[in-house]
Amino acid sequence: MIEPQNNADTVGIQATTVYFVVPLKPKVAQADPGPTENLVQCAYFDSSWQPVSSKQINTDANSGSITFQQQGQMPASALDTLDEGVEPDKGVALFSAVAKTLEFDCKMPSTFMAVTRKGLGSVEVPVESRTTRGVVLIFRRPAEGGAQKLIATADPEIRNGSGT
Repeated sequence: MIEPQNNADTVGIQATTVYFVVPLKPKVAQADPGPTENLVQCAYFDSSWQPVSSKQINTDANSGSITFQQQGQMPASALDTLDEGVEPDKGVALFSAVAKTLEFDCKMPSTFMAVTRKGLGSVEVPVESRTTRGVVLIFRRPAEGGAQKLIATADPEIRNGSGT
């Protein structure tokens, strides 16, 4: 499991807020997955493994970014919060992210490559104070070896409420 990293004690560097992202798949393979095979459903958790809605991902105070960390292992209590009929998909790896600031243009970067450690990816997405960004996380299949397919998430929204 990747430990959450907190840079709050580092002078001159703004902290990042960590969320665990767990890609999901149906427990029973579908004969014809249809167009949904191009989308991956995800569950999101804070760094204490409390479930978080994809529309309620917020920075901590004094944080200027969200780091999504893919996790290989989940505590039993977090597994119990998953919808019935789905399980973690260990056949995909976090590859990159695309973000767009909603409501106005603030000239922030929009593409981000994941950093991989022990086969699991993490990607940091900056978010300006008092803004909301739509984010598409992109996973690759298979998780190891040459990528044969890229699969996107539905948009989580990230917010920075600092200064409000």
